Amino acid sequence: MSAKDIQQRMEMRFEKEFAELGYDLRYVEWKKEGADWYLRFFITTPNGISIDDCETVSRYLDPILDQEFTDSKEGYILEVSSPGIEAPIRKDRDFEEAKGKLIHVKLYQKLDGKKEFEGILESYDEKSITIDINGSLKQFDKEMVSSARLAAQF
Repeated sequence: MSAKDIQQRMEMRFEKEFAELGYDLRYVEWKKEGADWYLRFFITTPNGISIDDCETVSRYLDPILDQEFTDSKEGYILEVSSPGIEAPIRKDRDFEEAKGKLIHVKLYQKLDGKKEFEGILESYDEKSITIDINGSLKQFDKEMVSSARLAAQF
């Protein structure tokens, strides 16, 4: 099973359960780092996320995941976290929430000599993203975008 399959399976499996606990499951990451596999759950609430929230969700997940991954030879390290100040923008709801905010866009290939752009998210649809870069609108086909995230403003 691919990392993407595992991530989607975990998101579908736990989205409603987390909502019942008062949390919004933003995304799941299944990633190998060095010799270890990490299963990361990123959660939010309107009031932010505390260490206690992460502990609550981790304790909730532990026995369930132990059952689901009984056949796994690799094992994994479970982490529960907030998506952070530079949260990835992956789903339509993420784009909707990011409208009017500063975002960072990385492309697979250079466009106008650059692979990275930062600007205010003006609009998006199923095929494209439009950002305002210092008063100039720049549109990207979503197929060109390798990643998008909120950009920290200080």
